[in-house]
Amino acid sequence: MALRFIESFDAYGPVNTASDVLRTRVSGKWDVWSAWSADTDIKLVDGVESGLGLQMVNGICLIGKHFDNQGQWIVGFYLKVDNFYDASSRQLLRFRDGTTTQSHVTITADRRLELFADGVSQGTTDVLVEGDWYLIEIDITFKTDATGTCDLYIDGVLEANGSSVVTAGTANEYAQDIRIYSDATTLSIDDVYMADGTAGVNSPVGYFQVKASYPTSDSTPSAWDVSTGSDHYALVSDTTRDTTDYVYTDVNTEEDMFNFTAPTEDTIHGIQLSVEAASSGSEIKEFKSIIRHGGNDSTTSVNLMAGPNTPTTILTLSDYQVGTSNAWTGATIAAADFGCEKVS
Repeated sequence: MALRFIESFDAYGPVNTASDVLRTRVSGKWDVWSAWSADTDIKLVDGVESGLGLQMVNGICLIGKHFDNQGQWIVGFYLKVDNFYDASSRQLLRFRDGTTTQSHVTITADRRLELFADGVSQGTTDVLVEGDWYLIEIDITFKTDATGTCDLYIDGVLEANGSSVVTAGTANEYAQDIRIYSDATTLSIDDVYMADGTAGVNSPVGYFQVKASYPTSDSTPSAWDVSTGSDHYALVSDTTRDTTDYVYTDVNTEEDMFNFTAPTEDTIHGIQLSVEAASSGSEIKEFKSIIRHGGNDSTTSVNLMAGPNTPTTILTLSDYQVGTSNAWTGATIAAADFGCEKVS
């Protein structure tokens, strides 16, 4: 699998979502060490096109993901600097092995991006304009000798790069932590992808969008109970999160599956099923999210913490039609089933 994570920021709530609520929701999908100085340091704003983005305000705010060890990472996201910090360079993106930075990108005092491989500058970009959106993509291969590569693209144009350079700050030729910082600047980000380069998306994709979509009908099986009404999908398709209605079960191996409308985009690099679930009782429950197509399943299993106030966000990502090397299309997504199972 190449794609490891995608984010649209569209499903966290409306622009005026309370900051403390937003912080909890973002931390559920990103990682728990994503941190802010205060709840008011993040908020939802208008995104690069339609939908929403995330603004991080001053301070040292960060969001990040923790993965397994990978020797190559490709990361893309849209960036808008709302307020530059012109006194000195500030961190923007770090690839880390444990607590050590392998390579990173900063925002300079003269409003450029600067690419570093193992602490050594590999060049700067053209000047960024405050308040404008830019597509930022970084492709880096980690090496402890002078065989590493790192490329920084803005709006699809290569603007800083290092070839035949040391790109690892540790003795390991990999990184597993990817972190995006605001660090004394106020900036907004939107539509993020992270890929490990092993297959599928293994180079920067250029212009892209991450779009949130929601179930439009029930599929089969549809075995869970409903808190109200009869349409299961209607209880889990809220564009603004709502925990007052839901589907539920206490029967092991029961599944609840849903359909999605076919997207219209010509190229689909991958899909990610995002499910939020909780155990309503005092026991830990095993839960599985499912993408099913052509009789094949892609699943993610987790243990849900006891108590309804400790929901878990479960992500299942698929680069290709499940069980094949064929790209997803609108028709195959419409033919697929998406849902969940109570395992135990």
